[in-house]
Amino acid sequence: MSSQSRGSWVPWALSAPALALFLVMLLTPLGLTAVLSFHVFDGIGTISDDYSLVNYLEVLSDPYYHEIFLRTESLFRRLPEKETGAEREIGMDLDGMAVRVPAGISVAAALLLLGVDRFRASAVSGMPRAPYCMMGVCFECLVEIDGEPNQQACLVTVRDGMRVATLRTPDLAEFMRGGENLHG
Repeated sequence: MSSQSRGSWVPWALSAPALALFLVMLLTPLGLTAVLSFHVFDGIGTISDDYSLVNYLEVLSDPYYHEIFLRTESLFRRLPEKETGAEREIGMDLDGMAVRVPAGISVAAALLLLGVDRFRASAVSGMPRAPYCMMGVCFECLVEIDGEPNQQACLVTVRDGMRVATLRTPDLAEFMRGGENLHG
């Protein structure tokens, strides 16, 4: 056996235990979830041996889940195709300046496209803050939109004529010296 043919399977042999463990740790919970999702639960913690679609029917008929499904639908929208190389643009006001941005994107994406790297300042350190997660979890993208402060820019779609102002939070040290009021 040549060293070249022996060397081609060695990485696979060395990574096989980790791969097997990964598959077991991944497939076991997924399989149990799938099997248990067809069981009927009595509400006090016991599981009957009956198989049914009751759980799926309950989720699909509950208005709460309808709202959740509709909210997440926007995450799966197909991006608009570029017709002639020029996307449709809209006009908006950013910190008093008229700017043009592509239609259909979030305010955070528009500001990042424009090169804005400071959406707000940290109230504690005064350090600049900008979007981190782009999905509404981190709250680092807070801006003022149409006069309404503390709006998550990553969750709002740009509109023609929208007024956006980045938040300039005063320095906490200045507040402690008796300067500006942090809460406006």
